[in-house]
Amino acid sequence: MDWRGCSVLLIAYHWPPDASIGSVRPVHLAHGLSRIGWRPIVLTVDERYYDLKHPETADSLSDITVIRTRRLLSAREIYVSLKKVLYRLQGKEAVFHESVAASVSSGSNRWLARLKRNIVLLGSIPDDYVGWIPFAVLRGLHAVRKYKIDCVVSTAPCFTAHLVAGMISRLARVPWVAEFRDPWSSNVHKSLGGKSRLSEYLARLMEQRVVHAAERVVCVTSVMTEAYRALYPDEPPCKWATITNGFDKEEFQAMGSVRPNRKFTITYLGSFNYSRRPHLLLRSVGDLVSEGVMKKDDVLIKFIGECRYAGGQAVAELAERLGLGDICEIFDLLPRSEVFREMREAHVLLLLANEQPLQIPGKTFEYMGAGRRVLAVTENTSATAEVIGYTGIGEVIAPGDQVAMKQVLRQWYGEYCSGAIKEHKLSSCNNERVMEYEWKVLAARYAALLTTCAIRG
Repeated sequence: MDWRGCSVLLIAYHWPPDASIGSVRPVHLAHGLSRIGWRPIVLTVDERYYDLKHPETADSLSDITVIRTRRLLSAREIYVSLKKVLYRLQGKEAVFHESVAASVSSGSNRWLARLKRNIVLLGSIPDDYVGWIPFAVLRGLHAVRKYKIDCVVSTAPCFTAHLVAGMISRLARVPWVAEFRDPWSSNVHKSLGGKSRLSEYLARLMEQRVVHAAERVVCVTSVMTEAYRALYPDEPPCKWATITNGFDKEEFQAMGSVRPNRKFTITYLGSFNYSRRPHLLLRSVGDLVSEGVMKKDDVLIKFIGECRYAGGQAVAELAERLGLGDICEIFDLLPRSEVFREMREAHVLLLLANEQPLQIPGKTFEYMGAGRRVLAVTENTSATAEVIGYTGIGEVIAPGDQVAMKQVLRQWYGEYCSGAIKEHKLSSCNNERVMEYEWKVLAARYAALLTTCAIRG
C-alpha cells in the first residue's frame, strides 16, 4: 500500500509563534513529512499561552493545518498569580520574583513550606500544562475522525503531550509514536525545588505507562535511546528508534552567499539557562587580549537571545569587569532569518551543552547548516561531544578547561589573521556525515517509521 497522502496527528504544545526552542523540531518534522506526501495535522495550544512570540514564524506555516485549544492554569500558575496580586496590593511588586523563587522552589525543611511545595508540585504533574489535557483530547478525537488520522505522534517536553496522545490513541484505536526530546523522570536539570519523592514516583509511573502503551518510542540521541532501553528492558527491541534533530539546508540556501564579519566574531545564540554560562569564553578571550595574542580592534563577541543574565549576574557587567565591554554585544530575540544571518557572519559559533549527557541542543544542528566552526563546551562523554566528533564541525572543550579554550581560540584567531579562516571547509567524508542530519533525510526515516506503525495499526 502507498502511504503517501495519509494523515498524522502531531501533538506539540510548542508551535509558532512560540519562540521557545521546543517549537523548532515539530515545525521541521511537519514540513519534512509534508514534502514527502504525508499530511500533518498539528494539535497545539492557543498562542495566548506563549510567553515569547515570533509572529513572523507563524506566517510562513500557512500550508500546515493547525488546531489550537485553550487550557486551564496549573496549581503552580494559580499560586504564582495569587502571590503576584498580593504583592501588588502591598506595593511590593519589585520583590515579587524573589519571593516566588524562595517560596515555591525553596528546599526548606519547614513542614509548612514542604507541604505548600508538595501541593503545588502535585498539581503540576507531569508539568505546568496538565490543564491542556481535556481540551486537547476532545479536539484530538474530533481531528482523528475529520482527517482520517492514520497515526499519532506526541513530542515532549511538555510531557502532558504524551498523556494527551495516549488517551487519543486508546479511545480512537490509532497507533501512537511517543517522542522524547529530553528525558522525563530522570531529567538532571529538574531542580530540587521542582520535585519531591512523590512527584518523582508519579513521573516515573506515568513514563512507564507511556513507554509501554506507545507503538514506538523515538529519542533524539542514541545515548538517550540506550538509556531508556536499559531503563525498560522488558520492552521489545523494535520499540526503540533514534531520529535526531537536524537542519533545513533550504533555509540557509535562501540567504545566498554570506561572508563572515570583518572582525573575528564569536557568536552564541540561545539562552543562559540550566548551567549554561559565558564565563569560560569571556575569561579566555580576556586573557588572550591581556597577553597580546588577540587585538581588541579585531575581535567581536555576540550573545543573542535570552542572554542578558547568567546565573543571576549581568553579562554586560561581567564583560566590563574583564575589560571586554567594548567588544561584547548583547541582543534580545531576533527574527529567525536574522538569526541565521548572524550564524553565517560569525567565524566561531559557541555551543554550551555542559551537564547534558543525553541531550544535544537543537542549536547544534543549525550551527551545522551554517557551515561555521563550532566551539562546544561539554563533557567528552556527552551526546553533543559524540556528534561534534562524528561530523568534524568543531572542537569540544571540557567545562572549566580554560587552557584548552585559549589554545583553540589562539589557533583559530591566528588562522583568521592569516586569512585562512573564511569558510569552514569539511572533508568530503565529514560533509556526507553532516548531510545525514538534513531534515529531508530525517523526515524520510520518520515517514518509514510511521508507515510501519500504520500498517500494524
